[in-house]
Amino acid sequence: MSTKSVRSVDRAVDIVLAFIDSPVMGIGELQQRLELPRPTLYRMLAALEQKGLLSWFGDPRRYRLGHKVLELSRSWQRSFDLVEISQPVLERLWQACDETVMLFVPNPPHGRMLVHEIRSSKPLNYSRPIGYVAPLTIGAAGKVMLAFASDDEVRRACEGLTDNERRKLQTDIQRVRKDRYFAASGEVLAGAMSVAAPLFGHDAEVLGAVAVVGPEMRMNGAVRERLLPQLIQATQEISRAAGYAGA
Repeated sequence: MSTKSVRSVDRAVDIVLAFIDSPVMGIGELQQRLELPRPTLYRMLAALEQKGLLSWFGDPRRYRLGHKVLELSRSWQRSFDLVEISQPVLERLWQACDETVMLFVPNPPHGRMLVHEIRSSKPLNYSRPIGYVAPLTIGAAGKVMLAFASDDEVRRACEGLTDNERRKLQTDIQRVRKDRYFAASGEVLAGAMSVAAPLFGHDAEVLGAVAVVGPEMRMNGAVRERLLPQLIQATQEISRAAGYAGA
């Protein structure tokens, strides 16, 4: 491909990406944003419209993304498999800590489901069967998922809790929102400690959580401090692979 052709492709991609922040734009706004000569911009817009990547309406013309972008999005969603993209990252995390690594996804309306697990090779370990379901209101994995749900979802999840349980959960949620992880001891399994961090998708929705689970006597302060950067790095890597562009 010639240098001129590569430059044309770059310009076309820049035009399409410009609509991420501004769903509808006119010629003047596009030209100001992209700093392209008007004849070049008109030519690129016509080509993108012909391919279904852009459409226009009104007089003067206003442009927006076309139907082919939706088809591309649906194709990406069909190809997306959280377990598949997570597995190599979770393997590295497991090799670094040799404690049980768990991957949870939402289980509506107010639960979470275990969809993948790599069990510790140590004689004393904790494990759950694939398909295991637990509420979002207990355990590190549940709380890091609930913390980034809507206020209405949090309110509904709290129904049935005592006042003390609700106050403690709200305190834990605030801590998760500040720290972006949570450690819980004995909330689901007696003698077990779990440390979890959330996973996010392309529109910042919560896709699930990764948790590392081990005996309290092994998951002490020093071990937990060494584990945390590895856990955070793993969840950030998976989130990026899922299309998340945040921090």
